[in-house]
Amino acid sequence: MNESATKESYFWADAMRVVATFTVVMIHVADPVAKKLAATNNHEWLTALFFDSFRFCVPFFLMISGALLLGKPDSLPDFFRKRMSRILPPFLLWSLVYIIHKLISQMKQTPVDAGDIAAFVWSNIQNPAYYHLWFMYVLIGLYLFYPILSRFARHAKNSELLYFLGIWFALQFFEFPVFREVLPAFELRYFTGAIGYPVLGYYLARNDFGVKSRLYGGLLFVSSLVFTFLISWHYSTNGITRAVDETFFMINTPNVVLMSTGLFLWIREYKPTNLKVIEYASRFGKYSYGIYLAHVFILMKLHSNGLRGSLIHPAIGVPMVTVICFAMTFGLIWLLHRVPFLKKIAG
Repeated sequence: MNESATKESYFWADAMRVVATFTVVMIHVADPVAKKLAATNNHEWLTALFFDSFRFCVPFFLMISGALLLGKPDSLPDFFRKRMSRILPPFLLWSLVYIIHKLISQMKQTPVDAGDIAAFVWSNIQNPAYYHLWFMYVLIGLYLFYPILSRFARHAKNSELLYFLGIWFALQFFEFPVFREVLPAFELRYFTGAIGYPVLGYYLARNDFGVKSRLYGGLLFVSSLVFTFLISWHYSTNGITRAVDETFFMINTPNVVLMSTGLFLWIREYKPTNLKVIEYASRFGKYSYGIYLAHVFILMKLHSNGLRGSLIHPAIGVPMVTVICFAMTFGLIWLLHRVPFLKKIAG
């Protein structure tokens, strides 16, 4: 298979990586704006809240991972050699960058000794060094289970995959207290958490759902997005604290599962005719991991220089700062890949 054919066959995965990474940046631009305006119920806050409602990003990364990895019969040594060598060095590098940045900021405020530094570093290893790195702790935990999950997925019939996914999806409703109170005390943790997303991605990628699946996927995505926005608006403006209610932003909620499923189907069935689209998706997709890890560092620098989503109306400010941050982070990762000893650890 030639290079262009290979790129075309994996276009959907590259496109999903780019869309998910760009949207992560957008959420991290919009979220502080929505929280700053604190459920004021004006058009600026509603705009920021709408941008903040695109919560399919992390599920997308997990679904892509499952779609591409669960079908491979790698041995345990091969799996961990390939996967951990890909994700751990960049994760450790950027964690170190954020730890140093936070440590310098703290040292400017209060004097610290060697013991304080050691305790600070350890606490930032035990827990994510910065807010967006929580995803890496989820991913590494899932990778430890992937060899077992992969064996199940490869040999399971569609009915067995749907059985697993059906229970997993149903349990998302019990993330809400109103449902949790009526759930019998069965031990159901085996079906909860992020574990369903890789299986969902694998199931959606390996099946052909027909010519109308893209239409249905698009409708499912839009309706789930609108629902997420409207119900978050309702709970944010009717709560006691008048703060942004993020209950329906969590990845383990039915609306986010449906939103992610719909967009996955829509992109999966998109067949580009322009080779430039395929080329750009491949180029940006190649650096998506590094962009995810590094974009918050760039965003902090933009914020410190006054460039925020709230600088002007969020309808313009959020997309503008998102594009600037994404482009600058892409440029940074691209440059780091030009340095031989940084290529493998930049992301």
